[in-house]
This record gives sequence, C-alpha cells and structure tokens, in this order.
Amino acid sequence: YGLDACMKDWFDIDVEGKDDPNGWRLRFSELEHLPIDSWPVAARDYCQKDAGYAHLLCEAQSSETLATLYVNVRAAFALHLYACWGVRTDRAAVEKLEAALTAKIAATMSVLVSEGLYRPSGTKDLAAVRKRVQDAYNGNTPKTIKGAIQTGARVLKESGDPVLMTLASIAGDQKLLSTYVPVLKSGITQAISPRWNVLVDSGRTSCSGPNLQNLPRQGGVRECFVPRAGSVFIACDYAIAELCSLAQLLVTQYGESRMAEALQAGKELHLATAAAILGIEYKDAVARAGRGDKEVKEARQLAKCANFGLPGGLGADRFSDFCRGYGLELDDEDALSIKRQWLAQYPEMQLYFSDIGAQTEGGEADTHTHPITGYQRGNTTFTSLCNHGFQHLTAHGAKLAVWEVSRRCYNAPSSALYGYHPVAFVHDEIIIEGPAEGASQAASELAQIMRDEMAKILTEIPIRTDCTMMKRWYKQAAPRHNASGELIPWEPENESEMSDMRSNPPPRRDDPRLPAVFRKAQSRKAL
Repeated sequence: YGLDACMKDWFDIDVEGKDDPNGWRLRFSELEHLPIDSWPVAARDYCQKDAGYAHLLCEAQSSETLATLYVNVRAAFALHLYACWGVRTDRAAVEKLEAALTAKIAATMSVLVSEGLYRPSGTKDLAAVRKRVQDAYNGNTPKTIKGAIQTGARVLKESGDPVLMTLASIAGDQKLLSTYVPVLKSGITQAISPRWNVLVDSGRTSCSGPNLQNLPRQGGVRECFVPRAGSVFIACDYAIAELCSLAQLLVTQYGESRMAEALQAGKELHLATAAAILGIEYKDAVARAGRGDKEVKEARQLAKCANFGLPGGLGADRFSDFCRGYGLELDDEDALSIKRQWLAQYPEMQLYFSDIGAQTEGGEADTHTHPITGYQRGNTTFTSLCNHGFQHLTAHGAKLAVWEVSRRCYNAPSSALYGYHPVAFVHDEIIIEGPAEGASQAASELAQIMRDEMAKILTEIPIRTDCTMMKRWYKQAAPRHNASGELIPWEPENESEMSDMRSNPPPRRDDPRLPAVFRKAQSRKAL
C-alpha cells in the first residue's frame, strides 16, 4: 500500500495525493532553479511531512513487521538507484528494429487487405474475420458466453489458418512499434529510468516505463539495450529459484520433501522428473542425456512444464494452456496423466494443495501468514496462494541480494563491484553494468553475494547461480570462459541466434515437432 493509504488506515490522516490539482507532489520541477529558502511554505511543508509521515508509520509498524519492512525499504532504495543510473540503447539497433517492424507490418497489412480481413482504409472487417474463424474451426468454433464467435489472439493462433495466424501476429508488432520503439529511441540520447515498485501483493517487485521485467520475447527489443562505452553487462540469476524456494517451504511445513531430497543430492530436478515420466532410474536418464538421447530430451522439456506449472495449483485444462508456451499441445487426458505422475513423484505436494484448499475453502483466504518470513497477505485465491508461498520466498531472498549488491557497488571501495552500477532486476536475476576490465572478478563476487543472501532464507537447499557477460542484452546468452577460466562476453555466432523476430506457434497434435512422448501410440502407457 502507498503512504497515503497507510496513513489514512493507521492515523486517519489525509495525505496529499497525486490527484490534488493544487498539491506539490508532482510540481517540484517548477522550483528547480530556486533556492529552498525561496520555496512556498506549502512546498517545504510537503517535503517535511513526507519524511515525517514515513517515520511515524515505520515506528507504528515496527513492532509487527520490522524484519520484512526493513528488507523492502532497503530494496526500494536500491531499486531507486537502478532508476537513477538508468540504461542506454543503441541507435543502430533501434533503427534496425523500427525498419524491420515497419516493413513487416506493411507486408502483413497487404496480405490481410487482399484476404478481405482489413479494408483498404486500414480498418478491420470483423464480420470477415468471424466468418474465417468459423470456417477454420469447421463447426467447433470457440464462442463467448453470449454466443459470439471469439476472435482473440489465442483463437487466431490455434486456428491452423495461416492468414488468421498472421492477423494474430500483427497486433504484437504494432504494439512494439507504437509502444516500445519510442521508449527505446529516448535511450539513445539519455538514460532510460524505469519506475520500480518494490512490493506487489505476492511480495515480488514490478517495473514500468518500460517494464524491464517483462520485455517482449520477440522483436529484438532486448538487443537494443547496451552498456556505456568501455563497459559490459553482467547478468546473474538463480537456477530454478522458485523450485528451490518451494522445496524449502515444503521442508519447513512438513519436515521432509522428496523435491528437497533431490536437490540436496545434487540432482538436476527437471531430469529427475523426466526419469519418473519415462519410468527409468535417474542415473540412466543422466547417461542417456549425456549421449544426446532424443526421448530423454523431450521428456525433460515435458518435465519443465510440470515443475514450473503444476506447483501453482493448475488443473488439467489450465496446465494444457501452460504447456503451449513450451511448444507442447496436450489434451486434458494427457495433462491429467502428467499431473498424477508428478504428484506421485513429489507426494508432499498433495499436502501442500490440501492445506491451501482448506484455507481458501470459502473462495479466498482472509489472511495468510508465510511460515518462514511472517509476511501477511489477505484475500487470496487458491492458485494465488499456491504460487505465493514460493514466489514470495524467492523475492524476499533476492531483495536481500539487491540491497547488498547495490551497497558494494556504491559504498564498498574494497569490493570488486565498486564502480559498477545495477541496471535491472528481473525477479531472480540482477544485471549490472561496469568496466570490461575486472569484470570476471566482479561477476564472481556478484554470484557469491546472491548465493549468500538467498541462503539466509533457503537454509536447507543448495543454491546455484549462473553468470553471463554481454556487450548488449541477449536473452539467450550463456556463460562463456577463456582458457584461464575467466568469464568473457557472450556474443551470437550467427544472425539466427541473435534475433528471435519470427514467431514460432505451438505445434498441433499431429505436428512432427511434437515430442515423441505424445506422438507414439504407447505414450499413455509410458505416462
């Protein structure tokens, strides 16, 4: 909650809000060139009250939520420093992206006009779109509650009609061109300073203007972000952070956990789940994976869907939707079989779901207190609460790291990180910018800090991190080392590796790209 809502709730004090036309909250630019002693009394009072209210609220809340409060206050200040330093963009990359999007949209519009889905004036012919959707689904047309033919992006993408799939793609391209390109252009001449919000309901953070935590996967947007001259980006993230947090939570609540045991034994969790799906021993899965076995590779992709999707309490139908993001098309029967297999592998999850179901029996949990951090959250649905347990725990540990990394960057001259600047925080990943010289040592210290801080929360689960060095922000970057073992910048080896401009729609059930686990007649027996 914002300061205004908290002051009203705790003290019945009305704090000046952003909608007050005569308030000073958003008007201090008017006073930029005036000495403070020449400011209007109301402007000076606003500054003093803003600090005073925060102090008063801190004292009032400290007896209840001191530890959680300090974690978030520190992280909020650290993220403010991220915004102050900002991040720059590369002119050539931005102009290339703009030209590519403009050309692609023009070509797409030409096709859609010729197919009658758009008029020459540039307006969409919805009647023609609905007719084409109806034809594509051949009697199984998806409809709204009121009986109208659906024309949303998902319906278009799954229609199997290339023209409708093209129609679905143009909206994303138009948004990139109209929303992201102008922001990227601004970063050519001055740093872009996103706005960071340290606390949303789940305990995670959010970002806007632009949202660096959820940049488009397509279109080469990330590749437009570059470090300043003579600098590199160092990105470090936690390996399967939320699954590690889930394992810790399960051990804390139930005393033991198969998931925790697998991690403690050093097993690669997706491969362990894949072994269960295939009905083979873990050591055999490791050996076959090392030989590049296709069936094990495909089962591991399926295991990732299960490990990342099912802990959130998804039913079979929602799990099928989730798997589409991994290029897998499952019917509800397949999805249910996978869920049963996964629950047999990690039986403690039955207790987890049962407990949360009891808390949300009336539709929502009035108040939930996290068993490890004491964080309180109210009015939470079943799936929200399933996700909350491990999402919040990951965010809490990552925020500890956000603070400590920033402290060393700005205020620890003996640190290898001193002189570097954090620029982005993507839930379980921290990206810093700094001199290329000494960057390998800085990366090592960054990774160690992140492990040490998360270990304060995940006390019984081993924590791994992965660091990469880049000359621009690449989503697909991987660790790369020289002969001496020092981390060096990763760069794409070819054009196709650099950009993922082209969409790759999920395969239909008879598509040869679908894993053999589902194409083989004996797939259900294997599951």
